[in-house]
Amino acid sequence: MDIVAYLRDRESGRITPFGVLAALQQEANLSFVDTRDVLEYFDPQMHPIVDADEIERRWAEIVGRTDE
Repeated sequence: MDIVAYLRDRESGRITPFGVLAALQQEANLSFVDTRDVLEYFDPQMHPIVDADEIERRWAEIVGRTDE
């Protein structure tokens, strides 16, 4: 959730799912599959459609896997 807020601030509030995918792949070095999985929790305007705890849990799984 913090990453989406950061990107929204950085892009003057105009973020798209594609922009989030690109940022996570390029800046966080995440795979396309992982970034696509994260997007399932947001609507096209990048507002969460599930509980924030669920998003944070999934994010922790992805980050933990990429650290190995």
